[in-house]
Parts: sequence; C-alpha cells; structure tokens
Amino acid sequence: MAKVLETVMAFFDEDEWPYEVSEEESALVAGYLGENGEYTCVLRTREAEAQILFYAICPEIIPPAKRPAVAEFITRANYGMYLGNFEMDFEDGEVRYKTAADIEEQVFTSLFVKNLVYACVATMDRYMPGIRRLVSSEDPPARVVRELEEGVA
Repeated sequence: MAKVLETVMAFFDEDEWPYEVSEEESALVAGYLGENGEYTCVLRTREAEAQILFYAICPEIIPPAKRPAVAEFITRANYGMYLGNFEMDFEDGEVRYKTAADIEEQVFTSLFVKNLVYACVATMDRYMPGIRRLVSSEDPPARVVRELEEGVA
C-alpha cells in the first residue's frame, strides 16, 4: 500500500495541493477551496481490502434540530448518484461526501486519483448551498434538492 500512497502523493504534488500524510493511518489530509465553501479532505487507504476512499467534509456542523431535514436532503441527493455518496453522523452532525474504489488488480495512476478526488469535491461543492439553505430555513428538503439539481436555486 506504500506504493498506493506514493501514487496519491504524486497526484497531489502534480496538482500543487498542499497536504499532510499520516502514515500510521494510511491517510492524507488536504484542503480544497470551492465556489461554495472550503473543505477539509481526507484520503484513506485500506491496505488489507485494497481500497481507497476520499472524503470532502462539510465545513459546517449540522445543528441537532436540522439533522432530520439534512438527512432527507442527502438521501434524496444520493438517489441516482453514479459515483459516491453523502454521509452524515447523527451524533456530531458532520456531513461528508465520499468517493471510493477497489484498487485490487487496477492500474493505479495519478489520473485515477484525480478523477476520484475531483468527483468528490465537485459534488460536495455543488450541494453545499442546499445544505446551508436547510440549516438556515424551514424549506422542505425535497424542494431544495429539486431546485438545486434543476439549477433554480
């Protein structure tokens, strides 16, 4: 898996993304500034399973009273997603978007990493206005997702 981490670091170096490596956790931490927010990003490797996971973490913690609405929003947003999914921790209110891949028997290149990473941050950034809207309003999650996906919001 050290080779995997080397390939991951090669992508981040080529793309000029600052990052920190946590070798004991087989993880890399970076930041990403999108149009709608600034995200902490974590890339983890699961050596035994030959898997790579990339997370873009929402910069805001969802207040307890808003978690049900945000949970409905991300469930509706997840339906039909081709690559990745939203997750929310109901205990602490953290929302993140995850892309992942099984890399066993794969030709693993920096382009592979780039596609995984940019799919993740682009999706989080696209849906961030909807998450913020739900936290600050009483709008129904179904309408927020629909308007966001139709480009109305």
